[in-house]
Amino acid sequence: MRGMALKPAADSPLRYADFRVLWLSGLLAGTGYAGETVVLGWLLLDRTDSPFVVGAGIALRALPNLLLGIPGGALADRVDRRRLIRSVSVATGLVTATMGLLQLAGLLAVALILAGTFAGGCTRSLGQTARASYSVDIIGPARIVSGAALMVK
Repeated sequence: MRGMALKPAADSPLRYADFRVLWLSGLLAGTGYAGETVVLGWLLLDRTDSPFVVGAGIALRALPNLLLGIPGGALADRVDRRRLIRSVSVATGLVTATMGLLQLAGLLAVALILAGTFAGGCTRSLGQTARASYSVDIIGPARIVSGAALMVK
């Protein structure tokens, strides 16, 4: 057994290098999303001491999935998916960086937190639909069930 490398099964989506990169980026994005959710809840609770505002913030973060899921899928079908993934990743980073800079400057009010949360949710929603579509491009429709099982939020 020594010296043997672990290799994905022949029918595994992980045998495709592009899918492994997409999967890893999704894993990292999902980890960041979970961390941001904790920070969002803590920040809103610290600023308002209101569980309702915390719930509203989390809802604003998830609402774009409902609003943009289908239009995002239509967009992902019409443009270069890799370019769309890159663009929404940059946009998500810009939203996050802007909120971080506003916080450092002491200018991050609750209304800006909620607006930034919604904007970040919009970019993530578009990114998720593009990732799902791109995974089919990589592995093909015959392996989409196993590919979808590996993709993370």
